[in-house]
Amino acid sequence: MHAEPLDHILKKMVSDLKIGNQLKHSMIFNHWKEIVGSQISEKSKPKSLREGVLYVSVANSTWANELDLMSGQLMDTINSYLGTELVKRMRFKADLGP
Repeated sequence: MHAEPLDHILKKMVSDLKIGNQLKHSMIFNHWKEIVGSQISEKSKPKSLREGVLYVSVANSTWANELDLMSGQLMDTINSYLGTELVKRMRFKADLGP
């Protein structure tokens, strides 16, 4: 009998339990600064992810416009970090408190 590496067992369990996407979903919120960088993370915060649309609160309308222009690049960065195409669109709203 041969022992299976722990990472293989965990990956199989995650897959079997169908929680892989939920874990990746939470990674967006828990690792935002690591994913988008400190400058963007200081002015934005992910709020929710529904049906492939990531809703992000930003500091003001200038940041909303700037990040909207960068949304393609941001989606590529986020999805690359997650290892799957979880985010298909992004929406930005200037409602981030001080």
